[in-house]
Amino acid sequence: MGPARPSPRLATDVATVLLTIGTIVALLVIGRHLWFASDEWNIMTEYPSGNLLVPFNGHLSAVPVLLYQALFHTTGVVGHLPYRILGLACLGALAAAVGIYSRARVGPGVALVVVAAVLWNSSGSTNLLFPFLLN
Repeated sequence: MGPARPSPRLATDVATVLLTIGTIVALLVIGRHLWFASDEWNIMTEYPSGNLLVPFNGHLSAVPVLLYQALFHTTGVVGHLPYRILGLACLGALAAAVGIYSRARVGPGVALVVVAAVLWNSSGSTNLLFPFLLN
């Protein structure tokens, strides 16, 4: 008997994790020269003391505003990196949630495809450009 081979399920789960990490690292590198965008300046100027229940562009954005304001008050606007890291961490959390949900319903192979679709769609690249759109 030879060494035990990993199950296809485990291999697919590892591939999903590596896909997620690789995509986030790639987006971090690709967007390294980005700076704040118009929506981000609006959040900094219109929500300086919270106002978490005031809609942003017609949408309730309490959690993103809270997270963004926490960064604004702790790191300031010296660099965009903390904001991008927050946006990419939220994209990773979304990928994990979609992966766990879809794996239980359609299996690990299809879950890998679904996670790739979530990570590589246009909204994912928008999060690279404008982390506030993490909502």
